[in-house]
Amino acid sequence: MERLHYHRQLPVEEGFDVVVVGGGPSGVAAAVAAGRMGCKVALIEQTGCLGGIGTSGLVNVFMPFADSQSYGIPYRSLIPRGAVNLLVAGRCISADRMVQGSIRVMPCCFITGQAAGAAVALCCEQDVAAAELDPALLQSALRSQGAYIP
Repeated sequence: MERLHYHRQLPVEEGFDVVVVGGGPSGVAAAVAAGRMGCKVALIEQTGCLGGIGTSGLVNVFMPFADSQSYGIPYRSLIPRGAVNLLVAGRCISADRMVQGSIRVMPCCFITGQAAGAAVALCCEQDVAAAELDPALLQSALRSQGAYIP
């Protein structure tokens, strides 16, 4: 079976504070949150549209949470073990199987994306590594953006 290989070269701009890879709900939320806090952001997406499966797969059930259905997601779950200055958001955050079943839905993807974007902006502003960021400072920044923190 013959395989086709597609290669393309893209010019790379320099001078970004934050690079977000993936334009799904968490990626878009991360890029917007970092941009709102004054960072110059590059958002890289492999498909022709933003929004992930909600857009390209026409899956439009975002299942909003009611106040009694919320829970906290620790900031440390966005930091991959052994990584320096790398945050993850959405379905790839660190969680056990039972919790992963709950946090993989669209609202949690938006929530973790917004938190990751705000955290990166604060890390740049404070000149600290992601693991050294004070979670209380992140919570304050998220509240100022209108986020609900249980």
